[in-house]
Amino acid sequence: MVVDEARSGSGRVEYEFGQVVVEEPRVEWTSNCGNCATALALYAAQQGYGMQDGEQIRVQLVNTRTDLVLDAAIALRGAEVPNSGDAMVPGVTHPGVPVRLEFGRESWTSKGGSIMPTGVAREQVMVGSYRATASVIDAGTPAVFVDGADLDLHSGADGFEEQLTALVDPLRDARRDIQGRVARWATDLGEAIPKIGVVVPAASGSNVDVIVRMLSMDKLHPAIGITSAVAVAAASAIEESVVATCLGDRAEGPKLRIGTAAGAVDVIRVRDDDAQLVAVEVVRSARRIADARIHLPSEVRASEPGWSAR
Repeated sequence: MVVDEARSGSGRVEYEFGQVVVEEPRVEWTSNCGNCATALALYAAQQGYGMQDGEQIRVQLVNTRTDLVLDAAIALRGAEVPNSGDAMVPGVTHPGVPVRLEFGRESWTSKGGSIMPTGVAREQVMVGSYRATASVIDAGTPAVFVDGADLDLHSGADGFEEQLTALVDPLRDARRDIQGRVARWATDLGEAIPKIGVVVPAASGSNVDVIVRMLSMDKLHPAIGITSAVAVAAASAIEESVVATCLGDRAEGPKLRIGTAAGAVDVIRVRDDDAQLVAVEVVRSARRIADARIHLPSEVRASEPGWSAR
């Protein structure tokens, strides 16, 4: 993540997020990351880029590559921005400062895209030998949600995680198939977008509303990316989507509890007076652990269009 522009007290930070491809010397610039945005929000507040609003600092984060705009809020402690806190989130081993992120409907879809990139709420995709129903959603991040029941996956069943692990390669192939169906994705068949995952109804008596297992960069995510969680929340409001079908009449209120391998992730669905979903709020945590300066050779930066040695 690189900060492009930030002015003291402006309340606005422009940045670029790059997804590093682990197995190849390549960076993809087409996606968003909620966890990195959380860290940037805390950094911006500590550097004085935010705007004070009562007992909190607000920061507007703008990804100049995708046009996603996030509104972040961090509570002050003794009139100062804290560097430590007791907020815990699934998949993270240490507590941190709570950071509230709001993804608004006006900017959560990728630049030039539609919330339903294929034009329909449900379509068919092959996952190995299974013909499955899937929903393609672009909110927070482009994501494909596959109905787990079509893959013989059922929450609470013995061997659920093992069955899912065996489906990783077929899910990768299904992601490529969907990727090729959307013109603006097909021109750059990278790994960052779309994400793909499996959705199954929560077991009776569960403390979550729906079970989701996502792949990120073609590997099983240990929890769920925040942008993927936003896509789940957005899909829950789309009639006949895989997520809405798996939810049924659960989670009719604002809070949606997403069950992941690491625990429950809570998101808040904000609706207007007409009951239309207008934003999704998530609380994450961040903490500053080091200050460092990295010196890059100018030719490294020059290889990416738009970069200049600074």
